[in-house]
Amino acid sequence: MSKKVVVISTSLRANSNSEALAKEFVKGAEAAGHEVEYLSLKGKSIAFCIGCLACQSKGHCIINDDALPITEAVLNADVVVWATPIYYYEMAGQMKVLIDRMNSMFPKDYKFREVYFLATAADNGSYTPERALAGLTGWIDCFEKAKLAGSLFCGGVPITGPGSDRGVVFQSPALFPWMTARDNVSFAVRKSDHSLSKAEARFRAEEALCRVGLADSMSMLPNQLSGGMQQRVAIARVLGMSRFLRWTPKTASLSRSFCSSSGKRTEKRSCS
Repeated sequence: MSKKVVVISTSLRANSNSEALAKEFVKGAEAAGHEVEYLSLKGKSIAFCIGCLACQSKGHCIINDDALPITEAVLNADVVVWATPIYYYEMAGQMKVLIDRMNSMFPKDYKFREVYFLATAADNGSYTPERALAGLTGWIDCFEKAKLAGSLFCGGVPITGPGSDRGVVFQSPALFPWMTARDNVSFAVRKSDHSLSKAEARFRAEEALCRVGLADSMSMLPNQLSGGMQQRVAIARVLGMSRFLRWTPKTASLSRSFCSSSGKRTEKRSCS
C-alpha cells in the first residue's frame, strides 16, 4: 500500500552528506511506489519556541514562519524521515529548533506511525549518533501511536575533492609577489565566489587580515613582510574564502581614518 512520506533534510550546507543521504531515501521510497514530499530547511525562517504554550489552546503556533507548513506536512504524513548532520555528537541545532516548534502537534490527531532517522558525521564511531537519536526518540515517545522504524548512520565520510567547507594553508605562503597582502587575499576570495563584486571581495580581505593582526600591513608587498607575516596572509586568505563566516559591512570590525605623513597617505585601522 502506498504511503505518504515526508523527508526533512535539516542540513543548511549545500550538497551536504546528510542531504545526499536524504535524497537517496527519497529515490528509494519513490521507486517503491510511495508519495514523497522532500523538505529542506535551507532558506527557511524558523524562530525559536518561546514556551508560551498558546499553541495548546489555539491549535497552532502563534509565530508565523516556515515551521507552520512543515508541521502540517508532518501531521498528515504516514512516514516521517529526519536527516541531520551530527554536530558535537548531537543533532543539528536547526533540527532541534523545529522539533521544539512542533509543540502544537501534541493535542492534535496525527497520521504518522513510522519515523526514520538518517545521520552523517566525520567521526565513524558507533557512539557518534547516540545523543542525537536519543533526542529524536524523546520526541517520538510523545506520540504513542508512532515508533522509530529505523535509523541509518554514515560516519567517516571521505573527502574526495576540494570543497568550500575546507581550506589549505601551505607551508610556503605561496603569495603573488606583485600583489599586496590585501590583493592576495581578495583575489582568492573572488575566485572562490564569483558572485562577489571587487568591493565585497576587498572588504572580506580586509576583515580577514584584521583577524590575523595585519591591519597595518594590508598595502605591503610580500617582500616587505616577515616570514611569519606572510604566513598570516596565507591564513587570512583561507579565512576570507570561508563560507562559514558571515561578512557584511554593518558587522565588520573595521574603522578607517586617513592621515598624511611626509606626503604619504597612511591607513590606520582598529580591529576588534
